[in-house]
Amino acid sequence: MALPCPPNYIIDNQVPFKEYQFLPFKTSQVIQKVKECSSIHPGRDFLFNGASFNNTTVYAIESGVVQWALPGYLGILGNDKFVTEYVHVQPLVSAGKQVNAGEAIANLAQLGQFDGTPIPHVHINRIFNWQGASACAHTFTCNWRIRGIDIPTGICSNSNGWGLVNGVWVFCQNGVRKGGWFPGSGGNLLFADKDGIWAGFIKNNTGNIQYRYLRDRNLPASDPNANRVAKGWVCSLGQFWFFDNNGNMVRNTTINGRWQLGSNGACTNCGSCNSQS
Repeated sequence: MALPCPPNYIIDNQVPFKEYQFLPFKTSQVIQKVKECSSIHPGRDFLFNGASFNNTTVYAIESGVVQWALPGYLGILGNDKFVTEYVHVQPLVSAGKQVNAGEAIANLAQLGQFDGTPIPHVHINRIFNWQGASACAHTFTCNWRIRGIDIPTGICSNSNGWGLVNGVWVFCQNGVRKGGWFPGSGGNLLFADKDGIWAGFIKNNTGNIQYRYLRDRNLPASDPNANRVAKGWVCSLGQFWFFDNNGNMVRNTTINGRWQLGSNGACTNCGSCNSQS
């Protein structure tokens, strides 16, 4: 879908990275991302072999409250104050309804504006400033992905060691993804989550743990932000962590007289988070 008013206003560096945890389709086929997000296409297109108009159900990739449910367009406001919009759909829910991630919300439909011959797919937008009457006044972000589509699970580009899979660093041993601390560059250790994906944590040879922002993890060495580390609060592995002014993880203390950091550095009373920093 291309809106009739490009270029659209895109914000990325100003908002946290979002990784959706649920898929828009329930199918045994591979779900493909077939078109990227840009200022002239402010979202991503997803389909699978066998998808069809009217007979393919679309599922919520995040919980929230339905803001609009119109022929072709369905917008759901999440707890993070962003709207996830599904385009080329016939909604099965109405405005004001609370929906849960994984719930059936629409069917694919030949509705909305297509580029060329209509092909059954769902176009997904992530919208920050959505209160304007016109879609052309909305503020979009491309700073998101869907786990399991943009980062295929189980795939290794390097059978033994770190390798890039769709632009994301993944660690494998004997062709199998592994989680834990593993050697990276410069004598540092990098932490992989349970799916083998680098979670952003770096342990240097002094034992200090630092954090690399998601947007900085695949920059060329010549980029001035290639070695930038986080300071302050970050979200990773579903938890909040705090880093001092030198970029080192803070542990076993209280921040601002309220937030308690445990022995591993995770905040014990902050609640969970799902938008990786």
